[in-house]
Amino acid sequence: MDIAFDKANRKATDLTSGMAVKWTRDDYPSERRDFWMLTWKGEEREFRVSWDTGYAKIINANPGIKYDEVMKLGDELKLWEYNVPMVVPLQDKEFLDNIDVFIALLSAVAQHRRPTENVHVVFKPFGVPEKYHREAHLPRLDAGDTERGQGGKSP
Repeated sequence: MDIAFDKANRKATDLTSGMAVKWTRDDYPSERRDFWMLTWKGEEREFRVSWDTGYAKIINANPGIKYDEVMKLGDELKLWEYNVPMVVPLQDKEFLDNIDVFIALLSAVAQHRRPTENVHVVFKPFGVPEKYHREAHLPRLDAGDTERGQGGKSP
């Protein structure tokens, strides 16, 4: 897989398949979602990805925790988790067979949008066979890797 990353347009393209993923805009903050665009087989499809910063995980792991402690732990966690839906019809087996390309493209864009966060990308939509489920755990980028479009190392 050979990925071209367009930093100015927040877009990653697989040069082999032509598949591309682009971040387009934020949703309202209370929605905790972003709008993205998939280019696949000559068609563009807008989709929304939900995100979480670990707040619920901290609350669930620490019942009765105070708000300021939750904020402190969240700052230390530096998590930005994206939950990705199925973005094409479920019967599009060709897309599912290329799910690793899609996850790599979305991960590259997400990691560059949040270079100081630990980015997790989760693809486990309801109705999609488990063999296509994916999770990518990406460390924060260091300054040198933000130009290359691929992962980096934790600072």
